Amino acid sequence: MKKVVLIVLLSMFSFSNAISLAKNMETKIGTGLPTLGWATHNSEGNIIGYSGFNILLGYSSVNYFDELKINAWNPYWQWGTVMLLFPYVGIGTEYVADNGFFFDIGTFYFAPYVALGVNF
Repeated sequence: MKKVVLIVLLSMFSFSNAISLAKNMETKIGTGLPTLGWATHNSEGNIIGYSGFNILLGYSSVNYFDELKINAWNPYWQWGTVMLLFPYVGIGTEYVADNGFFFDIGTFYFAPYVALGVNF
């Protein structure tokens, strides 16, 4: 029953507002990877990823498969290091609300994780 309620709530949240491109979300702070990151842009000025430092004392890079959209799920792949020495890779998806808060479901190698944070 809890899974059904969670799916319904997430569906309502994801279809509640119009989808648009994120433009002014230059910094990312959250509990995932990267913990503190800065936006990477394409030639049109749209955000295509974030790079920065993670809580595991390393570097992280999140690269979206398409431009970052607000009020939509944004699939991505990521890579980085742990303690600046050990590499990692992963995939995931991130929902960004229009106020900048995000919900992230990803993998660290094959281990899943959930993260929350804010883009501003």
